[in-house]
Amino acid sequence: MEVNNTRPRLRVDNLSVFFDGLHAVADLSLSIPARCIVALIGPNGAGKTTLFNLICGYLPANSGSIAVDNVEVTKKRPERIAQLGVGRSFQDCKVFEQMSVLDNVLLGMRDSKSETISSAILQRQSLRKGQENRLELAIKLLRETGLESKSSSLACDLSYGQRKLLELCRVRAFKPLIYLLDEPFSGLFPDTATAMAKIIQGLREEGKTVVFIEHDMQAVANISDRVVVLDFGRKIADGAPDEVLNDPVVLDTYLRRVAHDAT
Repeated sequence: MEVNNTRPRLRVDNLSVFFDGLHAVADLSLSIPARCIVALIGPNGAGKTTLFNLICGYLPANSGSIAVDNVEVTKKRPERIAQLGVGRSFQDCKVFEQMSVLDNVLLGMRDSKSETISSAILQRQSLRKGQENRLELAIKLLRETGLESKSSSLACDLSYGQRKLLELCRVRAFKPLIYLLDEPFSGLFPDTATAMAKIIQGLREEGKTVVFIEHDMQAVANISDRVVVLDFGRKIADGAPDEVLNDPVVLDTYLRRVAHDAT
């Protein structure tokens, strides 16, 4: 599929939200194209997850706008934003623990257009073929993450790192255009982190847009095309990883806030 890199896949213009008079995100603007991996970094409380919640429609903005593929989504409901191509993973790794690994992935493929009473009764050939295709895709995604042998296991029996990979499989099953990944490398052993990095880089090759929150600066440096830094809800840096990660203002911000959090 031909990918248009001349227009932003995700655009945020002058976005702001505040709680109890304090800005969690303040006058933030971003423009991110397809085939791009953007790391969103900053100290705890910088507004990173809040930004994800705004993009996904979980929080209403006080001002500004958000667009996905030139469609404004600022006031749309979360399910409508998801349908437009936004997929999300969470810092606390949300999987359905009492469902099998395979069923967790299949859950991301629900197609409401085919789930009608008439199709369920008739079991048309096209419906059966669609079910076969979804099963093949689910197994393929699990194979790529090394989880195929766990397909019949309950998700609760997976390790923490395997759960993170499973959550990403479920997001991939939805086939979004934009992936918002909240700390995908946090708590991973080196082998699992390598597998995660390979998958994320593969998404870029597929023409997807990836924005990920991360505190692992090695992972940020290794896979990012661009790094955006937030501090108290404001963008303080935006550029190539080598440039941003060596910026004195960025380094001072991290050291200052980390020291503050430790006291």
